[in-house]
Amino acid sequence: MTTLTLSPPRAHGASSASSLAYQSLRVKPATIAWKDLTYDVKLTRANPQTGKKETIDKRILDGLSGIVRPGEMLAICGPSGGGKTTLLDAIAGRIDPNRKGRKFMGDVLVNGKLRDETFSMVASYVQQEHALQTPFTVKETMRYAADLLIPHSESTPEERRARAENVTHVLGLDSCSNTIVGDVFRKGLSGGQLRRLSIAVELVRNPSILLLDEPTSGLDSAAAENIMSHLSHLAKMGTTVVCTIHQPPSEVWANFDKFLLLSRGKCLYFGAAKNAVDYFSRMGYPCPSQSNPADFFLRLANTDFEGHADIELLAKLFKEEPEGMALTSALARPIEHAISPASHRNGFMTQLMILSHRAFFNNARNPGIFLVRLVMYIMLCLLMGFMFWNLGHGPTDINSRVALLFFVAAFLVFMSVAVLPFFIVERAVFLRERANGWYVVPAYVLASFFMSLPGLFIISLVSTILVVLPAGLNGFGVFLADLFLSLVTAEAFMCVIASVVPHYIIGIALGAAVYGFFMLCEGFMKVKNDIPDYFIWGYYMAFHTYSFRAFMVNEFEGIKYFDSPQFHNGKEVLVFYNMEDHAVWKDLLVVGGWAIGLQVLFGSILQVFHKGKR
Repeated sequence: MTTLTLSPPRAHGASSASSLAYQSLRVKPATIAWKDLTYDVKLTRANPQTGKKETIDKRILDGLSGIVRPGEMLAICGPSGGGKTTLLDAIAGRIDPNRKGRKFMGDVLVNGKLRDETFSMVASYVQQEHALQTPFTVKETMRYAADLLIPHSESTPEERRARAENVTHVLGLDSCSNTIVGDVFRKGLSGGQLRRLSIAVELVRNPSILLLDEPTSGLDSAAAENIMSHLSHLAKMGTTVVCTIHQPPSEVWANFDKFLLLSRGKCLYFGAAKNAVDYFSRMGYPCPSQSNPADFFLRLANTDFEGHADIELLAKLFKEEPEGMALTSALARPIEHAISPASHRNGFMTQLMILSHRAFFNNARNPGIFLVRLVMYIMLCLLMGFMFWNLGHGPTDINSRVALLFFVAAFLVFMSVAVLPFFIVERAVFLRERANGWYVVPAYVLASFFMSLPGLFIISLVSTILVVLPAGLNGFGVFLADLFLSLVTAEAFMCVIASVVPHYIIGIALGAAVYGFFMLCEGFMKVKNDIPDYFIWGYYMAFHTYSFRAFMVNEFEGIKYFDSPQFHNGKEVLVFYNMEDHAVWKDLLVVGGWAIGLQVLFGSILQVFHKGKR
């Protein structure tokens, strides 16, 4: 373990407490290197001469190599579209080479060994977009991160809390420790605080390698300098830091140990940041005095505008210059520290308990997940209860009972689409945490499923009270069970939709279309015997069918008399709708089976397709 007693400079307002905080960040050393990374993709474009579509091969990364050791911070710079984020994703193993139209070659090594599946346990990736659960405060977010990332077999709860508070202090988040992340309903952290919190949650486990995509994007110069100063000190503590950065100010430039300049996926320079100005002067591109070197290098590398350098020539010359040969020599030397970082995580049950605790309070506090939905159901069910007040046994009351049950089975389920946008937000959190090795997929799926049940039961109970009692319906307990299972199934279906659509608007449209078809086939619009053969599969496939049938049998089977020339009792109503001789418990089992099956499908989709790769 490497421990340095270096404290932040006083110029940045560091205190003695901050110095002690940095001293406690003990990191296992890890050198990361990459050799000849090449990435080609197939693109479809219109031919500028003929106007016809054609497929071309575009090289995103062109034989890139590099090495970063413990205690060093590398800045990957270049213009937009130069390949910065793609290179960082390649280093992190977040490019899926098996996708159609892609070709990826090259090796990434950690301490001289090829990167394997344990990489996510020793390295943390901080993406450009914020992906944090919005209802929690900074303190709560950090504590959940510590509980999930630090093995419980090697630490006590007090030690995990101390680690979380330590990192919070190091990144200057003490003043907002009781502020929530914030969402569309409530204001929370500022942009700079969100960025620092995104970094802090990944530093809890003291990663050997820290990868960051545009950590200063969208921040003012003071906030950018503050964050990069923290990262520089973390590097001095032994962390290997690699970050992409678009246009660093001169104060930020001073923090970099190494510098990589990219353009069109080609390496124009890799080496010590302090030597870059002299290197480009030798190449015939002297940096004007009193200029920010980073701004000057970006002008040279940006081929979208006039005044850029000869990119092909610079890329060729770098390989022939001493800096390029030094890189080749460094990659050939053996790694001094052959220590393999630990690669273990908490057990399944520990993960399940922590994730369940977090999911419960996330559901309870997030207005869009529970409170807004509860208000929606209360308002609609009040309207339903009073619209169908005290139903009797006359001819019109038969139709009213059937219509009310259809409305419950159809539209109370349909309202579950309102939660889809929040599931999409949760998906982004899951992708970040899974890619960084926080937990396994089954633990996440089970925790989310189990902790959704209390809220759905409360919604079901309140809805049942507001519908069954005012309308005078039968079978309160079965009605509650049927509605609860229907909502559980509907939420599971929304989870599946959220896992396959790129945007919530598409998801809402898809969910509405499927639910509309299920409503059409469930046996109310047309009874089973009248449904055309080419649509009868929809009747059996729709979980609405079994939910509606259970409502109908529960309501009408016990009614012995109707004052109607068409139906003399509830049994005759069930015969008319082709629902006679159907046991309620069997239909409830089918609805419950749908819920479990959809959750299994949801977990399978996450396991296979959502690995944090692109």
